[in-house]
Amino acid sequence: MNQLVSVMYPFSNSDHSQVGFRVFVEPVAAKVTGSGTVTESICRCWKSADFDGMSRHLSEIDWDSLFTVNFMADSIWNAFCNTFSDAIDMFVPVKNMRTTGKHKVKHYPNSIKIALTRKKCLWRKLHNNPESSTAQANYKLAASKCKMLIRNYEIKERKVIEANNTGEFYKFVNRRLSCKSGVGALHDNAGRLITDDKRRADMLNTFFGSVGSQDDGNIPNSNSNSN
Repeated sequence: MNQLVSVMYPFSNSDHSQVGFRVFVEPVAAKVTGSGTVTESICRCWKSADFDGMSRHLSEIDWDSLFTVNFMADSIWNAFCNTFSDAIDMFVPVKNMRTTGKHKVKHYPNSIKIALTRKKCLWRKLHNNPESSTAQANYKLAASKCKMLIRNYEIKERKVIEANNTGEFYKFVNRRLSCKSGVGALHDNAGRLITDDKRRADMLNTFFGSVGSQDDGNIPNSNSNSN
């Protein structure tokens, strides 16, 4: 049987353990469009709920009879939940929601990813043997290293943003490019990955030719009046 709640390794540079849990909800419909995955779901509009009507409905329920015919704890709880679910269906309207599947994810450099993986591994050893002083010391050292690396990385990002300097921004980006020199791989109109030098040159030449202007043969007058 799968556990509904479990203790997991700390997130990012936190020293607190994560708590993993499962939530059982109604399935939603999802479809893929040109802008990504769009999820269509139904949610309750609690702002438009008729709480007065719900209160009157619940006050008319014969609770004594309900609890009399249900003797076991599970049976009583199910009857209680079903009663409230029926009231919610009657007095709380629903509306359709559309959300895209695009989420912003924090991308760290490889040095931080390696440190986070190391921290996760040491946390598992500590979780399996919490009384080990060696495991505690190793985990604390790895956690401190992760915290320092992430802090320094985010400080550099903040400085680049606050500097409002285009040159510094490009330097910051170029230091993190996987292709340090030359032109990297390109995608053609069909989405295929192009790595051949000639084909990449042809693609770039075609693109720049399409956005440029043709020479009309007129030579501009560059003579300037001398003082």
